[in-house]
Amino acid sequence: MENRKSTRPIERQCEVKQQRAPSHPDERGTHDAFISLISDELRASLVSIKGSLGLVLGGACGEINQRMRDALATAYAHSERVIRFIGDLLELSEIEAGRIEMKREPVDLRQLIEQSVAKLSDFAAQRGVLMVTSPTDALPPVEGDREYLQRVMMTFLSHALTESSSEEPVIIATEHRRGWVTVSVKDGGPGMVHQESSHLFDTVYHLSAASRRSTGAKGLGLPICKAIIEQHAGEIGVENTPDGRRRFYFTLPAIDAHTSVGVPSPPSESWAVATATRGAVWTAPTIAERPPTPFILMVDDDSGLRRVVTRIVQHLGYTVETASNGEEAIEKVNLLHPDLLILDILMPVLSGFGVVQALKRQPATRDIPLLVLSTKEPSEAEKKALRLGPTKFLTKSLVTVESLTAAVNELLEQRCSGCEVVA
Repeated sequence: MENRKSTRPIERQCEVKQQRAPSHPDERGTHDAFISLISDELRASLVSIKGSLGLVLGGACGEINQRMRDALATAYAHSERVIRFIGDLLELSEIEAGRIEMKREPVDLRQLIEQSVAKLSDFAAQRGVLMVTSPTDALPPVEGDREYLQRVMMTFLSHALTESSSEEPVIIATEHRRGWVTVSVKDGGPGMVHQESSHLFDTVYHLSAASRRSTGAKGLGLPICKAIIEQHAGEIGVENTPDGRRRFYFTLPAIDAHTSVGVPSPPSESWAVATATRGAVWTAPTIAERPPTPFILMVDDDSGLRRVVTRIVQHLGYTVETASNGEEAIEKVNLLHPDLLILDILMPVLSGFGVVQALKRQPATRDIPLLVLSTKEPSEAEKKALRLGPTKFLTKSLVTVESLTAAVNELLEQRCSGCEVVA
C-alpha cells in the first residue's frame, strides 16, 4: 500500500482545526439553522404521513384490498427512504459543524474490524462473497469514538459486499507508518474513472440519480463517513488498484503520535441539567376524575404527530390524552396521573427537559414510565437528565407502528415493577 501521508499527525490536527473555523461565522450559523429547520419540518410531516400509512396497512382503519395494500406499501417504503435521507442530511450538517458528541478514548482498530466483519457475515454469505482480513501484527490504537469509527468501517464493508461478486473476495488491510494508521477495504467491483473517484464523498454528487446508478449507493453514507473521519483529524479516500479494482481507505493518527485529537468535547452534564430545569413550573394538584387505566399522556407540539400516535395507542385499547407544550403536560399529569408519558423534547413554552425535571421533584410523579420521542438521538448526559421511572428513547425518523407499540407495551408492563428500562 502506497504511503499517502506527507503531513505529520500533529500538523494535520492543526490543519483540521483551521478548516473547521468558518470565515463568516454568522453566515455559517444561518445556513446550519436553515438546514436544521427545513429538515425538522419535512421530517415531522413525513413521520406523520408514514405513521398514518402504517395504521392503514396494519388494519386500524378496516380491511383493504390487495391493490390498495400494494399502493400504500409503496408509499410507506418511499416515505421511509425520504425520512432516512433527511436524517442523513441533518446528521451530516451536525457533524460538519462539530455539534455531534464524539467520545475520546483509545480504539483498537483490529478488534473493530473483526467485529464489523462478524456483524456483516450473514450478508456476505447471502451474497456469496468472501471477506479476507490481512491486518498488521503490531497496530497501535487510535483515539476517537468507537461507535462512529465502526460506522465508517461498516459502510465501507457494505459497499464492498454490494459491489463484489462471488468470484472476487473483499480484502481488508491495515498499515501503520510514520505515526498514521490506515485501514483499507478493496472490493471486487470495477475501478472508476478519475471524475467519479473525486466526487464519491461529495454530498451534492450523491443527490443525483447518476451517482446512485454508478455506485449503487443510497443516502449520504459516504459523505457522513468523510465528516466523521475529518472530525478525528484523519483523511479518507478511494483509489483504483493495480489490478483494476476499487479500494476505499481512511487514515487516522496513531495514539502514540499525538496527545489530543481535535474533536469537540461533549457537553457537560451540568449544562444539560441547567437547560432542563430552566423555567420549570409546578402547579398545585387539583382533584379530577382519572380516565380508566391504562392511561397515556401524549405531549408534542406537532398536532399531526399527536393524532398519529393517539390513533396507534388507541388501537391497542388504551386511553389517550394529549398536550401541546410542557406546561400543559405538567398540569395534566397533576390532574390525571397517567400510567405512561410520551414526551417530545423540543417544544415551546417549556421543553421536555423542563417537564422531566419538574416531575422529578414530586414523589407522586418521579417514577412515571416515560417514552421520549426525539428528533435526534440524545447524548448520554441528556438521557440521564430526561430519565424518570422506566424510560425508553425513540428517534422520530426511525419510529414504526411496530417499534412504538412494542415500547408502549413494555413500559406499561414495567410501571408496577420499578425496574428501569434504558433503550
